[in-house]
Amino acid sequence: MLATLDTSAWEAQLTALEDKVTSANTTLTQKQRAVTQAERNVTTAEQNVTKAERGVTTAERAVTSAKYNLIQAQINLNNAQLSLEQTEETSTDPLEIEIKELGVELAQGKLEDTRTAVDDALEAVGDARQAVDDAKKALDVQKTF
Repeated sequence: MLATLDTSAWEAQLTALEDKVTSANTTLTQKQRAVTQAERNVTTAEQNVTKAERGVTTAERAVTSAKYNLIQAQINLNNAQLSLEQTEETSTDPLEIEIKELGVELAQGKLEDTRTAVDDALEAVGDARQAVDDAKKALDVQKTF
């Protein structure tokens, strides 16, 4: 043997480089996980927007239904009033007239209840639209990460 090389410095350098590669791989894995989580958060936020938009559609349908019921309640009141007027003109039976009067009162109460239902449905639409706005803002926040 003519010569021997001292490789301990190279081995130490190689070990240090291997440690750096391992550390870089660990950092890469952590960052990939963070990206995956951010993508999941965006997907969840998008789903929340879609759900909120469905909520608006549902609330708007409820308004349409409540308005229909309001018109029907008004028709029922008109019919009850007409029936009372006809009974007052043709009947001398106080019980029959009282029944018709109670029918009018009942129809008036149902009309008021239906008006309240329309107001509540309109408020629900406003709430649902606010939920859409909030969900869109949350989505924008998730997209910035």
